[in-house]
Amino acid sequence: MQKLLILLCIGGLMLAGNASYATMLFGGATHSEYLPPVSSQPTASAPSLSHETPRAELPQEQGQATNAQTKVVWFIVPPWMAGVWAKRGDMTVQVTDPRTGIASNTNEWTDDEMQIRFGHIRDAQGNIWHAYLIPSERDGRSRGQVVRFVTVDFQPVSQAPNVVGRSRYLISEASDPTRLRFLYQEESLNEYSPINENEIQNYSSDRMYDYEGRPVRQGLLVSRFKRVAQFSPTEVENGFLLMQSFKAYLTSQGLENLIPK
Repeated sequence: MQKLLILLCIGGLMLAGNASYATMLFGGATHSEYLPPVSSQPTASAPSLSHETPRAELPQEQGQATNAQTKVVWFIVPPWMAGVWAKRGDMTVQVTDPRTGIASNTNEWTDDEMQIRFGHIRDAQGNIWHAYLIPSERDGRSRGQVVRFVTVDFQPVSQAPNVVGRSRYLISEASDPTRLRFLYQEESLNEYSPINENEIQNYSSDRMYDYEGRPVRQGLLVSRFKRVAQFSPTEVENGFLLMQSFKAYLTSQGLENLIPK
């Protein structure tokens, strides 16, 4: 039943026409023509939405970095998105060669298990805010391999009616997580929308770039996430003190009235 619903969504997208999907999705955002080489990684480029705060001092045996500068991009998530979600895989709808512009339609399922959290802190008016840490990393599994995503950039694009963001990753994989090898850079445009109270859908346009930042492949994917847990506030993420950063961000934006009491 789940795959049938995915195919129905794909069918609706195909009827809209291949050339127009980029304008229908992602709030009108488009991919970068090129990315900086891996040797020169930029920090998040959204100064009005971010604030730099040192990581919390933690015991060394916990394996967390100390005193490292981390950029935090804060943005509000709608109530339907807040919580912990998990997916089993992705359906690739379309593959494009960005060097030639030639696109081909595919309905290819790829196992890609991942769990993700949206929302960290509730402000004084009840809004739920998410903290995107730059840099940060997360692991997933695909085709029996450990896949590591290191996020080096994130920019919110829109928050209504759907949530759209632009992310940039360095991606590596291996069967042994201690022997990861660099594969490619990726710029991902993601649009999340609610299906029902316990499911959300993500359209993702992923463009892959080589070590030098040249585009080599692009895919349009559809994923469905099921709710694992309801939203529960937290003030620490990977050893990072979120409340300290959140208060500093609200103050910098003249939003002291939203600081939680």
